[in-house]
Amino acid sequence: MFARSRGLANGFIASKVLFASLNTCLFDQRRHGSRTLEELATATDFVRHRLETLLTGAARVGLVDRTTEGFVNVLASQDYLVSTSSRYFGECLRFRIDRQVYPLLSNLDAGLRDTADASHYDLMTDDTEADHFTRAQHVDSLGPAAVVQSS
Repeated sequence: MFARSRGLANGFIASKVLFASLNTCLFDQRRHGSRTLEELATATDFVRHRLETLLTGAARVGLVDRTTEGFVNVLASQDYLVSTSSRYFGECLRFRIDRQVYPLLSNLDAGLRDTADASHYDLMTDDTEADHFTRAQHVDSLGPAAVVQSS
């Protein structure tokens, strides 16, 4: 039970590695194959040791593979997390989960006690957030639509 609880408690780290990789377009940087840490640092203008920490985390959670040539997207990342892929799902993750759901969860305890500012939970009052939510919902519907279409 302790190991499971600890894994759950640290699960947000894997999510944040995913979101940081999406928000900084790191999956796109490897869309044509393996790239070295130095190539990625130059292409992104990120601090090398911080980029290495992010890429190591992405490898640890199975988003990329670290090879002798550098870092490469795993097949699922290539299919769903590269923005030019026809199956790209990143907008849903970036907008709905990272930008909207995660901040709401930071006030979960107060929300359960009904002591949180209720406007904090209304995503549709802000036009920009409503647009992000709508785009994320659209992307979220593409997977199920593809399954229905192929049936």
